Amino acid sequence: MTNGIVEQISVGLPQTYGQENAADPMDQVWTSAFYKYEVKGPVTATQTLIEGDGQFNLKNHGGIDKAILVYAASHYDYWRTSLKEQLNGQDFQYGAFGENLTVSHFDEENVCLGDEYQIGEVVIQVSQPRHPCWKLARRWRIPNLEKTALEQRKLGWYARVLKTGVMEAGQAIELINRPLPEWTIQKLNHMLYTEIDNLAANQFIAECPVLAESWKKPFLERVK
Repeated sequence: MTNGIVEQISVGLPQTYGQENAADPMDQVWTSAFYKYEVKGPVTATQTLIEGDGQFNLKNHGGIDKAILVYAASHYDYWRTSLKEQLNGQDFQYGAFGENLTVSHFDEENVCLGDEYQIGEVVIQVSQPRHPCWKLARRWRIPNLEKTALEQRKLGWYARVLKTGVMEAGQAIELINRPLPEWTIQKLNHMLYTEIDNLAANQFIAECPVLAESWKKPFLERVK
């Protein structure tokens, strides 16, 4: 599969939620841009973000290697079914995982590190798998939801922007370059969390020029 569709583009800016001195940890004050909202019409992608989007924790989010977060539309049926009781009627629609692009025909099994995709005027490059943080659980008030996502390997991936420009929901996603066809997002996740003793593979990942620097650290440590 070399082509897909942008089902939805979502953006959001940092906002503060919760109440001071709340007894329930889920109700305590927190600030995040995790809440994403659908964008209608054309949007501009810059080197660091999609226009209208933002990050609060710039140490762990944002930047060139995490300019755009992508998530598979195909995962949503699973989550709506498995989380039905815990969601308590909450509207679990595209953007629920904090992603910027919700896409069809692509997921962790057929997207590879270094893939370059054309969407409208924009060219993006897959830079690393996504590891969800505690804010996923906090957003939906479901304890340990980030751990469940990790167990299911339904995590998403980040992309850098190689060519800035305008794109729009409904446009085709065309694969234009695949330098590392053997290194799917699923395989990278497997290497990080499961197959930790494969020295040759760890060495390759640690030295891979298209992988985000922050993602190389555990592999560098293993090699050492």
